[in-house]
Amino acid sequence: MPGPSATLLALPLVAILPAALRRLRQAATGSDDATRQIRELTTLLDGLLQHTPLAVVLLDPEHRVRTCNPAFESLFGYSREAILGRDLDDLIGGPRFDEDARRITARVRGGETVYVTTRRQRAGGELVDVEIYGIPLMLEQELIGVFALYHDIRERVEAERTLRDSEERFRRLAQATFEGICVFEDGKIVDANEQFARLFGFTVDEVIGAPIGSRVAKAQKQMVIDRHQAGYDEPYEITCYKKDRTPFTVELRGRSIPYKGGTARVVVMRDTSERRHLEAQLRQAQKMEAIGRVTAGIAHDFNNLLTAILSYGELLRDRLPPGDPLARYAEEIVRASGRAGELTRQLLAFGRRQPLRTEPVELNQVVTNMERMLRRLIREDVELVIELEPGSTTIEADLGQLEQVVLNLAINARDAMPRGGTLTLKTEGRELGPADLAYDPDLVPGPYVRLTVRDTGVGMDAETRGRIFEPFFTTKKRGEGTGLGLAMVYGIVKQSGGGIAVTSSPGRGTTFHLDFPRAAARRAAPPPPPRPEVDVDAGGATVLVVDDEAMVSSLVAECLESSGYRVLRAEDPQRALQLLRRQPTAVDLLLTDLVMPGMSGFELAEEMRRRQPGLKVLYMSGYTEGALFDNHRPPAPEQLLRKPFTPRKLIRKVRRVLALAAETRAPAD
Repeated sequence: MPGPSATLLALPLVAILPAALRRLRQAATGSDDATRQIRELTTLLDGLLQHTPLAVVLLDPEHRVRTCNPAFESLFGYSREAILGRDLDDLIGGPRFDEDARRITARVRGGETVYVTTRRQRAGGELVDVEIYGIPLMLEQELIGVFALYHDIRERVEAERTLRDSEERFRRLAQATFEGICVFEDGKIVDANEQFARLFGFTVDEVIGAPIGSRVAKAQKQMVIDRHQAGYDEPYEITCYKKDRTPFTVELRGRSIPYKGGTARVVVMRDTSERRHLEAQLRQAQKMEAIGRVTAGIAHDFNNLLTAILSYGELLRDRLPPGDPLARYAEEIVRASGRAGELTRQLLAFGRRQPLRTEPVELNQVVTNMERMLRRLIREDVELVIELEPGSTTIEADLGQLEQVVLNLAINARDAMPRGGTLTLKTEGRELGPADLAYDPDLVPGPYVRLTVRDTGVGMDAETRGRIFEPFFTTKKRGEGTGLGLAMVYGIVKQSGGGIAVTSSPGRGTTFHLDFPRAAARRAAPPPPPRPEVDVDAGGATVLVVDDEAMVSSLVAECLESSGYRVLRAEDPQRALQLLRRQPTAVDLLLTDLVMPGMSGFELAEEMRRRQPGLKVLYMSGYTEGALFDNHRPPAPEQLLRKPFTPRKLIRKVRRVLALAAETRAPAD
């Protein structure tokens, strides 16, 4: 039914219409008195039409406009003269409500007085919410016209919509809240939400009627009662006990509210022990991320130095005559550089900057294949127990790196059991929710495959547990470990999209949980057959070398020139572009570092290819960070030369890239 205001506004007009129709019937007899009364009614009706705030329109039996009042003109934006004789539904029905308007018209034409709430269209196309009275004008059982009244209810509809939205937001907030809420009256709980009951391990029905302070630590109970009675409304922390007597810390705040004609006390409570745990986890993750960035940056810079040391060492060794006593020193330089290169690879693994060749890997199969090696690795006094969950345990990972993870964890467990014990490796598929993944803010809920590595060794305290993944942190004696084993495990797991958690206490062993997102089981495509090497004569080939490390670019230039290439050098991308503009002949190959100030190697290659289409490119990099490829296609393996490299590897890569260029041009020759 319409709102009271609309009904009151419509009543005078609705009441006059039957009287007007009766006078019309009398006028048909030719009575002078009837004619006079009709004129009076017409005058009265016209006055009401002109001054009523309702939009009123009079229609003929064909639903064409005969007249309308100023309120109608104002509401719909049409002048009276512009709409006389036009079909009303065509004017204000609109394309979205045309069918609705036709149905209402049909009902009124059938003699039915209609009231509806709907929408109609103004002259400019704007839709308005209206209440409509459609009143048929019948004379001698014949429809002689339609009287339509429109009440603008836009403000009311908007207010109702705002109220509904507000109620919906409140409902969602109440459902999503993590706070426990309860209401105390006369010192007892009279109402509570599910989260409050869940905090203590009860149901809502079980907590109703409980006295204040019933689950509070004894030493704090009287304080809580006193503050409750005094109306204390500042937040404070207390220790409570769950149903199973497990202690936990909560923050609570109370407020007095009107309640059923009296006053009650509403208390909002949250478990701060969980919050503190999450904050500690977040701080740990941020610390590890920061250490990872610094470590990867150091490794990247160190790889530049190693490139020069390793390459110059090889050049020196190869150019010394056989039997020269200096050759032994050169060989030691090369060997030390190799060991240093392995160190930087471990640092890059921790910093999640090393390249991974991921593929579908069956975790059960990995553990099974490593069982024999693990049994040889651990001592005879350590029992190896393997528990594999039947079914698919497929994850996306780099097989070689995953094996390294298992190996490092097994070595760590072995060393933690100097007097023997049990090493357990277990796999299982799990659907992990937010609570299960709280230890790592980067993980999202979903299906995971968990690898558990558990030992019965000496364990560790909380301080040690918080630092075990830091590079170079070790509890072993000097010379027994580098402190990079677990750091590398952490980096590989994180770079594979997984998470790693550890639980341990002194004398109770250590357990590592590695969670990897489950992948669809599928057979990896066989690797393509190796392409035959095509040797390309270096004569005449021009190579532009771009590296902001002068030591590296100088080394590369010397190696290439000694192999017969013509070399151009630039210290940065801007100088390289200037050099290209001055270069009279085309450059055959761009050999550029990936990470340089001002412009990356990708951007330099794109700019140079705009000037010289078809230019071949070989990228150099101390590490391959995923972010480098966000807006660029990763280079093919044959287009990437990883630092540190040797002169032989450099020349092979250059020849290979130029050979591919020759193969591409061959059909057109």
